[in-house]
Amino acid sequence: MPTPIRRRFSVQTVLKDKAANGQTLDQVMLVTTNALPSTNRYEYVSLDDWSETLTSGTPEYEFAQTFYSQELKPELLLLIHWDKAGAEALEDALDDAIALGAAWYFQCYIGVDDTIIADQLDLSSYGASFEDRVQTFVMTQDVDALNTVSVTDIGYLCRSTTQDRTTCIFHPASVTLVGGVVDLSDQRPDAALLGRMSTTEEGSAQWDYNSLVGVSDSNLSAAQQDVLAAQGTGKGYTFIETFKNTVFTHAFRGRTCTDREIRLQWGADWHDVSAEVGMANYSFQNDLMAFDDETFADIESILYYWKTEALRRRIIVDTTERPATIALPDPDTIDATTRASGVANFANVYQYYINSAIDEWKITGNWRLGQ
Repeated sequence: MPTPIRRRFSVQTVLKDKAANGQTLDQVMLVTTNALPSTNRYEYVSLDDWSETLTSGTPEYEFAQTFYSQELKPELLLLIHWDKAGAEALEDALDDAIALGAAWYFQCYIGVDDTIIADQLDLSSYGASFEDRVQTFVMTQDVDALNTVSVTDIGYLCRSTTQDRTTCIFHPASVTLVGGVVDLSDQRPDAALLGRMSTTEEGSAQWDYNSLVGVSDSNLSAAQQDVLAAQGTGKGYTFIETFKNTVFTHAFRGRTCTDREIRLQWGADWHDVSAEVGMANYSFQNDLMAFDDETFADIESILYYWKTEALRRRIIVDTTERPATIALPDPDTIDATTRASGVANFANVYQYYINSAIDEWKITGNWRLGQ
């Protein structure tokens, strides 16, 4: 038998072609208590088929219609069925959907009246404690949101329990105008806001001052607006407003119930997921990660890359007065116990300054007669 060449000249290639995928950070999910058309636990509806898949006149249809009516149109909307009538726990429904392959970042609830506040709070708590990063959006028509002494509305409950990742939106069921009462009960500002913003680069744009389609001015007085959204003293709500003598309708203030910018939370999550995936892929491609200069320099370069991206998106700043710094320790200074543990656990490796958005300008000046 002839001798195979490889017996004398052997070349073997190891394909290091595995790559980590980060958590999805733009998918919007809606929890519904109605059975889905597919009868499955969850279902994706797309820009192309949502109107054919969902039944006209249902809350899901109205949500999707507003969601897909914005200037920047998302590709997919995820719906998860919760068998509330069958006494299923909301957490069990969401866990089951995840086990079956569903994934999302922004989560909403189909109900909006004051009878489902407990459900909304459960969804908020689920998002806060979930292993992956999640932001929760809850909308309410509960007029107690406008009551300064109310302690039962969803905004107060989320704010008082520091639900930093939850945005509460108040929108009235109806408003009284010169021509009479106008019904707003079918409007979904949560769908409008997420439909408009979820397709933008994570952390790059503030969530107010973006024109929204399919929603109307909340017709609130200045005092009511302050009750809802005054910085530091309001109840932590976002609401819909239209500027006088314009057709510009937007969501104000574009912050979570604790006054945190939705943009910044999204940007921080994007940064962290990106760095995690970068380090995971580094481990897949390299035979050794060790407490040495080579490894630490490589990991530092990953952090520098995502710092540069965060600067490009204007999530953080890097100036003389507000420097963005990264500094891993010198491997030679790390004690033997830490090295033997195999865990590189270092605090305060990077120090960045947030680039805060401006929601309002209030400027004064002086005109003088002179000499």
